[in-house]
Amino acid sequence: MIFRRDLSEKKLSKLFGLNKDREGIITRYLNEKENWEVHIKNTKEFILKSAETKNKGTAVILGSGWWLDLPFEELSKLFKNLYFVDISHPNQIKHKSKQFLNIELITADISGTFKSIYKISKKKNSEITPSNFKININNFGLPKDLKIDFLVSLNLLNQLSYFPKNYLLRNELVSENDAKKIVKEIEQKHIFSLLKNKSCIIADFFQYEYDFNDVLQKETIRTLAEFPKNVSIKEWIWDFDLSGNFIKNRKVKFKVAALQV
Repeated sequence: MIFRRDLSEKKLSKLFGLNKDREGIITRYLNEKENWEVHIKNTKEFILKSAETKNKGTAVILGSGWWLDLPFEELSKLFKNLYFVDISHPNQIKHKSKQFLNIELITADISGTFKSIYKISKKKNSEITPSNFKININNFGLPKDLKIDFLVSLNLLNQLSYFPKNYLLRNELVSENDAKKIVKEIEQKHIFSLLKNKSCIIADFFQYEYDFNDVLQKETIRTLAEFPKNVSIKEWIWDFDLSGNFIKNRKVKFKVAALQV
């Protein structure tokens, strides 16, 4: 296992709030472990089923996180080389990865969005608009000319746009309308960046809020991009937070889509 350290990525992760969110995810998982079982099981099964038809040379996981919904042991046996990519990796995961000689952790700004926003925002009299905002995917931070046999976008799509949007609005760098346009562009370009016939994507795209009498109070679209058409989609409900901690006095559930690309 080789871990590539990049201090600029570490700084960006903290600046945009991803470190805090990462800790929030593991805390919520520990509190909601039983409620997350179906989502985790479905995610792992879909990834392994998708992997069955791929060549078994190199697999890349985008958004590996805490490895909660990642069938890492099975994948390490299936593929010769594995690259797990995220903007930061928890120390526990860095330690865990040392058990696998064919797993390499890559630290990268997967969409290039965070770097782009940061650079523009630091310029005097700078203005971020949908027209001057650029997304530089840059091969997901992977080695150049790497031949990828299997690529997974793992519960990542919404995060790629959520944190940039919040940063832009919090610092009053864009209008609400422009923020939505930028969000859609980030998500759409990520989908387009996935290798055809070699990839799968798993993403939450709808949010439901219930009161504690299980009466639906609100529905919210979480993903603005369009998924590829004419492909088989598997959907399920993720009981994300049933304790009322994520949104006060609300049970929150996500609708998740999993599809081949």
